[in-house]
Amino acid sequence: MVKRPCSDPINIEALATQHSLAVMQTIAPPPLGRRRGNEYQLLNPHRDDKSLGSFSINLQTSLWADFAIDKQGYSFTALIEYLYNLSSPQAVTVLGGLLNQWEVPEFAPAPLQIQLTEEQLSATSQMQTAICDKSTPIKWDTLPISKEQLRSLHQAYPSYFQKRKPDHVFQYKNAAGELMMVELRWDSGDGKMIRPAIFGKPNPAIMAQTHDLPPRWVGAWPQSIPLKNSDLIANDPDKPVLIVEGAKTCNAATKQFTHYVVGSVPGGGMITRCDLSVLSGREVFIWPDADEPGIKLAHRIREKAIYSGCKSVAIINLPTDGTLPKGWDLADEAPDGFDPHKLLSKTVSFNTGDIDMSVLTPLKKQVTPLPLEILPSWGDWLDVMSKAKNTPKEYLLHTLIGTTSGLRVGRSNITARAGWTEPAALFMVSVGGSSAGKSPAFSAVESGIHALEKVHRLDLAKAKAKAELTEDETHLFLEQFRVMDATIESLAHTMSRQSTGLLLWQPEMSEFINSLQRYNRGGSDRGFWLRAWDCLPGIVNRKSLGSDPMQIDCLGCSIVGGIQPDVLSDFNKGGLASEDGLIPRMMFVYPDPLPVKSPSFNEIDYLVAVKKLNTFISRTHQQPQQELILSKQAHEYFESWRLDHLQSLRDSHRENDAGAHKAPGQVLRLSLSFHLLEACQGNTVSLDILKQALNYRQVIDSHHERIKADILTPRSEILAMRLGQWVIQNKVGVLDTVQLRKNIKLEGLRSTENIHLALCELHDSGWIKTDLDKSRWGADKLPRIIDLKEALWN
Repeated sequence: MVKRPCSDPINIEALATQHSLAVMQTIAPPPLGRRRGNEYQLLNPHRDDKSLGSFSINLQTSLWADFAIDKQGYSFTALIEYLYNLSSPQAVTVLGGLLNQWEVPEFAPAPLQIQLTEEQLSATSQMQTAICDKSTPIKWDTLPISKEQLRSLHQAYPSYFQKRKPDHVFQYKNAAGELMMVELRWDSGDGKMIRPAIFGKPNPAIMAQTHDLPPRWVGAWPQSIPLKNSDLIANDPDKPVLIVEGAKTCNAATKQFTHYVVGSVPGGGMITRCDLSVLSGREVFIWPDADEPGIKLAHRIREKAIYSGCKSVAIINLPTDGTLPKGWDLADEAPDGFDPHKLLSKTVSFNTGDIDMSVLTPLKKQVTPLPLEILPSWGDWLDVMSKAKNTPKEYLLHTLIGTTSGLRVGRSNITARAGWTEPAALFMVSVGGSSAGKSPAFSAVESGIHALEKVHRLDLAKAKAKAELTEDETHLFLEQFRVMDATIESLAHTMSRQSTGLLLWQPEMSEFINSLQRYNRGGSDRGFWLRAWDCLPGIVNRKSLGSDPMQIDCLGCSIVGGIQPDVLSDFNKGGLASEDGLIPRMMFVYPDPLPVKSPSFNEIDYLVAVKKLNTFISRTHQQPQQELILSKQAHEYFESWRLDHLQSLRDSHRENDAGAHKAPGQVLRLSLSFHLLEACQGNTVSLDILKQALNYRQVIDSHHERIKADILTPRSEILAMRLGQWVIQNKVGVLDTVQLRKNIKLEGLRSTENIHLALCELHDSGWIKTDLDKSRWGADKLPRIIDLKEALWN
């Protein structure tokens, strides 16, 4: 039988990763390539490489990098594309042929025209397993060390202690004051010898049959190395922190700089295991050793300190005129004429001076804060969940309102007057970048949805069991109120089986956006969502659903989603007044993210809040069909507001603002959800509930203005603002564009193209005053280092 290409490239990629060693030995057999641990090094055919080392791929993760030109990728498919100048489909076909999934294509490169046999794949798979097992680094679970256990420290290195005791014993405590590691140092005329020691037990997941073994001293580095003096740093939050390399240097610097809390990291590659979380919110200064490895380590410490959330971080610029001997550190005697205190003071003044922030336009407009009178019965719930999840209240409230509407689609309506009825559906979208707090807000509300879905599944299982006993042939299915698949085919199939609408739950709306852009001319998907807003009976015709039209009693759906500003900018091609009216039906919130900090809340209050949510969702879902009307006072107030609102649109020449024209209908739908959330009795919506809905819609207006200012600003200006604000906040003196892209990963600034746009914008505006040859810049060629000191910090 002739094998045919697999339609899913992901399966081929997974197979290539499983047999990565066989693939790489085919692409670059020795001496063109070699394995080193879990990495495979090879010569780059695009240049005249003389030796191995600058081009390698990780056999476990498929991450590959060409360090000579800073080129990298994340899959074997991308590697073959790069090596042989193939398209992505061609690379998949070549890779599948090599792995014996189908015949090798005629256009396959010469090294890949062979086909690996089943025996070869099996043998290399066993070798691959051995590589993965061998590369597991951590074998010991670390335990806190007591004073009694310190007396038996010699058990960590008995042969060394027999010769002589260590010259120094340095203790590493965590922020809580627990001793987690001891560093031993032997000095001699030939140099120094440093050995770590921990007290722990074997990790049973790695070292089998070790559950009953008692803890003991081990000569090994722990998985997480605390910063030396972490306890002192945590207990003295007002002092700046000075970081040095090595425990001996740390002790010497502590005596010299009494106005600082001094900490240290071990030398070498152990920085990858260091826990610098204690530096969160602190001013940090790093004093490197006076040699090339010391400078490199200082920059790695700086990167990790930034990730840990420090307030500011700066590296001490050591003199390069030969004043300091090579390898000099603060534990050595200072040369004549060199004063470490003056150098540190100069750096502090350089990095904490007043900066003119007027050179940067604020990226976000101010938004109206949430009034306290909105949903007062949920005030405590919002407070507790906001602290527990570290997320803005706007995200929580927006998600809660949207979920309430989704529970009542097809079950509740609200009538403003004869001939004007609005259903429950709302399109509620949270806007924010990575780590803004959208996902925690979704998880806070989703816990109540999970509880309801669990009950429904149990009820369905009981009904099916009863049907089997009674031999009842009635078809049973799980009636849904929440879905995550945004395709019309899936939604229509679910809607056709029930009389109520749905709640589309999309914490990341990329799938929703992709479903709208499947057709060259916009397709009918956008039309489907416009009908879903009205929640009326409808018909869906799709070839994939069969030849017969699909009848739907309630073609209605609420949306609760999250989207990043950059994605919204691409999605919203026509602005918030998009012609087809889909985006104007959406209500967005775009709050400021909360400061990064550990959650602080009462666990009992949290459990009470969870129970309140679960009870509300269950009660709201079980309510029967409901027709709400405005009270007389509410109706008069609403009509007065609506006429004033329409007149203001004419006075401000905003007759074509589709989003503003949708506001009255949205206010009514919000009133419906607020009536349910406040557990109001009866079917009459009070004036107080209507005023709450109007206030919330005004809050939404301020968020829409922020979004307009953000997404309608030219892309280059937004990126320049983002980069400039990061430079100012972190007091960056030297900008490394490679580290900016690979490690800092500012939103939108993760590609050379976008970094190029931001740098050009800052340069043209005069913000970067350094004389740079911009003609040499390009989307694929950026200056590696840009010195900002003379431009910004003079």
